[in-house]
Amino acid sequence: NRGHRTAPLPSSFCSLTPRRLAEPAAGCTFARAMAAARATENWAKDIQTRADISAFRRAALELCARVPRGSVVTYQALADATAKATGAPKSSARAAGGAMRHNPFAPSVPCHRVVTTSLKLGGFSGSSDPDGPNLGRKTALLLEEGVGMDAVKRTVDAGALYRFTEADIAHAAKAWAAHTAFLEEHKASSGSKRPRASSPAPAPAEKRPCAAGSAAGADATGRVPGHFSSPAALRAACSSGAFTGQTAGQCPGYAQANLVIVPAAFADDFALFCERNPKPCPLLEQLAAGDPVSRSMAPGADIRTALPRYRIWRDGVLAGEADSAEAAWAEMAAMEAGADRGAARDASAADAAAAARGGPVAFLLGCSFSFEEAMEKAGLPVRHVQEGRNVPMFATTIETKRAGRFHGGMVVSMRPMTSAQAEEAARVTGRFARVHGAPVHSGDPAAIGVKDVSKPDFGEAVTVKEGEIPVFWACGVTPQLALQQARLPLAITHSPGHMLVLDSRNEDLATA
Repeated sequence: NRGHRTAPLPSSFCSLTPRRLAEPAAGCTFARAMAAARATENWAKDIQTRADISAFRRAALELCARVPRGSVVTYQALADATAKATGAPKSSARAAGGAMRHNPFAPSVPCHRVVTTSLKLGGFSGSSDPDGPNLGRKTALLLEEGVGMDAVKRTVDAGALYRFTEADIAHAAKAWAAHTAFLEEHKASSGSKRPRASSPAPAPAEKRPCAAGSAAGADATGRVPGHFSSPAALRAACSSGAFTGQTAGQCPGYAQANLVIVPAAFADDFALFCERNPKPCPLLEQLAAGDPVSRSMAPGADIRTALPRYRIWRDGVLAGEADSAEAAWAEMAAMEAGADRGAARDASAADAAAAARGGPVAFLLGCSFSFEEAMEKAGLPVRHVQEGRNVPMFATTIETKRAGRFHGGMVVSMRPMTSAQAEEAARVTGRFARVHGAPVHSGDPAAIGVKDVSKPDFGEAVTVKEGEIPVFWACGVTPQLALQQARLPLAITHSPGHMLVLDSRNEDLATA
């Protein structure tokens, strides 16, 4: 030791056996890393008995695992191959992105090898922040594997693209069939209803990834698809707790709706708010006070359980999320019956009388997914779908028209395209007045208070190509901001991206 004095080893270290040396304390970082490595090493066996993973997601993960080192595939290519493997008529890049977003087997299942159609990196571990640590890790993994990139490390070389083979698709199809059978057996043995939990609110500054979902509910054919085609089957899967994921890409051709539930004392004001602001709050159906069952848009659907995920608001603050609204609905009903002193304090005598006449009141509001299908059919770009991301949304300086307690700025969603395409998009979406209709603004984002289209307030950023302009539509997140301003003692909404899928088709909501 070159003359340096060394302290004697502590007796506790000397007494360790080789086995104890090989298994560090469970709380240390190295131990956690080793445990994670052991878990992913056995993924091919473990995934076979994972009831929280849908058959569609199993097929997507199996395909992803066959992308070789040094290669990449696009979200759309993965979606197309998964559709072939599962027998679905089609699938979307968004659905593939959702499957990769909740990958419990990384890096053995290399979801970092999936990129956007334009060969951008896309997202990773629930984030698409180009300067964030998650995409930095994705970049490092791809570079280490020999994938070429541009100078700024944002786009991969086209030469790295991998094309799925028939053998890949056959392998995924076999896995899909096996998992379908497993989920049916698991459902039969465990019962159709599971406890439905709630979770605390996310930190305000955190972009919380949505809950992972599985689509274990059977449709009319008896299949258990990861990509539902029947709204009733999807709602049943939500009610049973079998599906808790985002509804984007589910039930192609069918409309989806935003949800707002308020105490009866405030229902008239919210209905007036929708009437005065039809662009961001297009009202499709207002349920009767105290009645949780849709009568027209999704007949027979209990809106307390028919959505995969809900948000609970208290005094204008997001208090938490839950995969059932039953408890919050019951609390609101009791509150309106006078059991909660806060309702009596906040309501006028007239409001209290109105509350006594009913219970919670639910509102179903139109969703832009309906006109997006029409845009795609017209050959117009829907960039967030192409890139497998959530649509970017921005708070603006456009003020809504106040109704009682409800007011605030409008939220808009953004889709980039050329000026000529924007004119066509206005014509196409203008037919869908019941689901936000034509754009409210195009061009200079600063004119509506948007500082940087690469940094959305909600959702995820998308690529704006040279020669394109941002086009903005009124957005269904606007009512949630109005609820924050209203500071109701209790309110319930859908969790963003977790909509009510309706029996009405998108074209049913269009004008001639």
